[in-house]
Order: sequence, then C-alpha cells, then structure tokens
Amino acid sequence: MLANVALPLLLSASLLRAAQLILDDISDDGCASLVQRELKTTHTLRRSDLHNPATDQSGQLAGLYWLHVPKCGRSFVNFFLNHPKMCPRAVAEGRCVTEGDYMVMNKANSENPASFLQPLIDEMKAGLCQPGAFAPDFTSRHLGIGYYSHGPQRLAMRGRVVVMLRQPEQRIASAYFDAHGPNEWQALPPPRDMRQYAEGMQGCAVKMFTQDLDCSRTHWQLPTWHDVTVAKGMLSDVVGFVGLTEEWELSACLFHAMFGGRVSECELGNAHRGPQSTSAGYNLTELGGFRDVYDGALYDEASRIFNSELNNYKVTLESCRAGMLKKS
Repeated sequence: MLANVALPLLLSASLLRAAQLILDDISDDGCASLVQRELKTTHTLRRSDLHNPATDQSGQLAGLYWLHVPKCGRSFVNFFLNHPKMCPRAVAEGRCVTEGDYMVMNKANSENPASFLQPLIDEMKAGLCQPGAFAPDFTSRHLGIGYYSHGPQRLAMRGRVVVMLRQPEQRIASAYFDAHGPNEWQALPPPRDMRQYAEGMQGCAVKMFTQDLDCSRTHWQLPTWHDVTVAKGMLSDVVGFVGLTEEWELSACLFHAMFGGRVSECELGNAHRGPQSTSAGYNLTELGGFRDVYDGALYDEASRIFNSELNNYKVTLESCRAGMLKKS
C-alpha cells in the first residue's frame, strides 16, 4: 500500500469522515441516499478544478507520483530529470538516461529487470532532485494506485499522479516481444502465442488504477466495467498529467506547457527500445483481431483528455518546436 502524501487536506478529510458518521446513523433511506450522493460528488472532482495540481503553496512542483504502466515508456523519467524546478541539479549536470545507460542497468539487474531503474529513482529522491518534488513512494516499479481510488486519500492525491498510456494492442505486442520474454507473465508454461498472452494480460492499465499491485499479479482475472469507470474517473481528478506514448513529442511539450521548463533533446529519445520495435508500430496480425476492450475504453478517455489539454494550453508541434524546444 502506498504511503499517504502529506498535503494540507485534513479539513476535507474530517468533513468526509463526519458525513460518513452521519450516514451511518441515518435510518431514512432518502436522507441516506442524499448524503451518499454528496460524498460521491466530493470524491469525483472535475478536471477543471485542478489548478496547478502538482504544486505546493510556493508554486513548486511537489509530491508527484509516477504511475508506470508496463511498456508505456520508461524514458518518461527524462521528463523529470530535465525539469529545472523539479531537478535543477540534474539539469545542471546534464543528466539524461540513454539507451546505453539502460543496457548497463539492465545487465546489472538481469534477475529483476522491472527494478533496474530504481537506483536512479532513489538518487533522485536523495538529492539529485528537489526535496518533496516526489511522493515518498515515487518509484519506477509497476505498482498500482488502487489505494488512491476512493476515500480521503483520493482527495489527498488529486492531481499528483503523472502517467503515460499507450494504444492497448501496441502495448501488448511490445510486452510480448520484451527482451526478457513475455513481460509480466507470472505463470508456467509461457503463452503459446501473442493472442493467448493478450487474453491473459488484457485490462492491465485499468487494473493499475484500481489495484495496488502490478497487473501481472492478477493476469487472467479480467477487470470489471465498474473498474473501467473508476479508472476513467481517476484520469479526471487523481491524474494531473496524462501523455500518450504514440504522441511522445507532443506529450513532452504538453508536460512543460503545464509545469514549466523547455523540452530537451534528451526527452525526445527512446532510451528503452524494444527488440522488435519500429517507428510504424508492431505487426498485430498474430492477435487475430483481438481487442483489449477494457484498456481501450481507458485509452479513449486518456486521448480525449490529452487533446483537450493540448487545446487548453495551445500546444502544437509547431508551437513547441518554435518556442519550447531547447536549442542544442
């Protein structure tokens, strides 16, 4: 379970608890339903309510948590390393995780490839980046945020989560062709083909929003449509930034338009390229027409939010390249 992020929301939590105590004592079903509706409304904040969601009272970025969905882009770490307010020391030192760095880290952690970026994350929290910039449990590991899907803790985390999401079938294909074998597959025997792998691992992104563990712990257990609804709701209030792997450059531009700074060349590189990746995407013929309908619904909502934010912040590739991209 993720630790609570220390934020000044004790009053909100107290009010919620008081409302819940009143609800427990109410015998009239009509009044109870009214209070339940008020509680639900309080927990489901509109995205438009998130004014500078990931900043503290001084305007500094604070308490960010990276929801790292498998195969959606470990290179996202460079967005943090190259942010002047978040990691000024890393910027001054010209820190950038490259494909060569990943190869070295991967070899050093071959028995646990999912954790090979964690030493850098620990360094970031230990002084490479600003104190308090990240949540105490900020990690590169594939840990879900189900704990933050309800209750006062959802309010406490609002706008603090940043995430990249990927077109579901492309994400599945990338995971299937992982250099270490089918990614996150915990059972024996290994999947006989990509279709079986997809059937077992579908709904991974949704489960990352609604469970505390990574999605591999419950493969072959499908999410429910209620889970999809919860995950989509969390995109609107718990998530302060959502980018799309397929729109990497635009995602980098939007991140900096929202949080300040300029895009560096480092952020635009693919530091963790899959062994069979191509610029055109993976061939999905082996899926035999399979569609991940659960993650597909979540991705559609993420795309809607992403494009809305591009419009809100007036971000285009042209404007980014003209005014936001650092000159090398």
